[in-house]
Amino acid sequence: MIHTFPNITIMEMSDFIKFESNFSDDIMDFVPLDEKVMVIYRTHQKDVNTLLDGHKETHNVSISIAAAITAYARIHMSQFKNNNSFNLFYSDTDSVYIDKPLDDSLVNDKILGKLKLENIIKKGIFLAPKVYYLETEDDKIIYKVKGLNMKLN
Repeated sequence: MIHTFPNITIMEMSDFIKFESNFSDDIMDFVPLDEKVMVIYRTHQKDVNTLLDGHKETHNVSISIAAAITAYARIHMSQFKNNNSFNLFYSDTDSVYIDKPLDDSLVNDKILGKLKLENIIKKGIFLAPKVYYLETEDDKIIYKVKGLNMKLN
């Protein structure tokens, strides 16, 4: 496991100046946003988060268990990725976005291992893994941007 984890935060310009002077080697990128700055930075044993919110970040990871779960999920999801009966637009470890309903035998939100129908999408934009924008049939907007921990307006 790499002990370097990218994070994204938005901070005041005055805080960014202090952050940059202390952790310039850890800053991967930044984007000015009027009086604020969006910062992408690395965290590792030299704890950058202490400056931001006063708590120390730890990563207790079991590599073997994580690898087994991920491998099983990939095997399970291959039935959707290698299926010619629908078009697959996006998939993740636990989700698929396709152009038609799945067979009822594959969908049940109460049974472990089955899929749960969470939304019916009328529009979707998939930019990268874990980066997407969705509009549901009932006009609800869903978006995900990996590493961004704030609400977009």
